[in-house]
Amino acid sequence: MVELMLKRGVASGDSLRGSFPKSAPPVLEVNGWRVGRVEVPHFQLLPGEVVGLVGLTGAGHFGFARSLYTNMAVMAGEMVVDGQKVSRRNPRELQRLGVGFVPDSRMENALTAEGTISENLSLVHPEAGKSGGLLWPRLEGQESRRVMDQLNIRATGPRQTIKTLSGGNKQKASLGKWMYGATDRYKVLIFVEPTEGVDVGAKREIYGHIRQFSERGVAVIVATSDLLEVQQITHRVIPFVAGRPGPEIPAEDYSEQRFIDAMAGEAA
Repeated sequence: MVELMLKRGVASGDSLRGSFPKSAPPVLEVNGWRVGRVEVPHFQLLPGEVVGLVGLTGAGHFGFARSLYTNMAVMAGEMVVDGQKVSRRNPRELQRLGVGFVPDSRMENALTAEGTISENLSLVHPEAGKSGGLLWPRLEGQESRRVMDQLNIRATGPRQTIKTLSGGNKQKASLGKWMYGATDRYKVLIFVEPTEGVDVGAKREIYGHIRQFSERGVAVIVATSDLLEVQQITHRVIPFVAGRPGPEIPAEDYSEQRFIDAMAGEAA
């Protein structure tokens, strides 16, 4: 009965999952990672691969995902990005190496409510709207409109205040920060709850953008509480239990019951 209740059609996610070369060297690798009580002996990510991190409340999957970018509370571990060992783990250095981060709770962690769309999009790479070291509104507006068109951000224009947008358009603006002035700069994108508080239509759009990143060779981490989400868009899932990653689940073995059992620490 549980299986019948949970089965929602795995095939429906096939069109949302891109393909990637499985023979490429890892674009991100960590070893001996310890953040608080979370311990990850080894983790690697291939170019174009989308990996889901799931777990029960407090399992450590969110903390691990955030720590890869913020370095917050990291106690030990080695990180390698595209073959280069990261000696100074901080957001600015990771941006330089091609790692971006789209956090949860976007209005607290990613966007400024009173700012315009342009001001929010340009938070990471403001130089794209400058010339000779000075801000040029025309350049800023052009780049903002390019990103808005690419992500289908529905608004009256780049000068609209971010707080007036719908949840889905705010989330697309949070993602757009990593595309403003930097369409092909990023090799790894880390998402935490990428479709938190958005409607069904915006979810599908965001999934489509993640697939496009994957097909361009960008590796993606998705830490989420939405099991249907990882079922639809990821190539493999790593369940976390009590601060440690369990055996990974490949896409061909996906089912919500399998995820639930793995998050509870039960053998497949």
